[in-house]
Amino acid sequence: MKIILRILAVLVVLIAGLVVYVQVAWNKKFEAPYPDIKASTDSAVIARGK
Repeated sequence: MKIILRILAVLVVLIAGLVVYVQVAWNKKFEAPYPDIKASTDSAVIARGK
């Protein structure tokens, strides 16, 4: 009976740790500047893209 209680206690601690980890890591935001993207007007580049 003691073994089952210890296994159950370890499982409860592991599940609680997983829940805490997910809650902490859930709303991560990665801030990075957007690159300036411009369409090329060079006819050679446009022909290559076709």
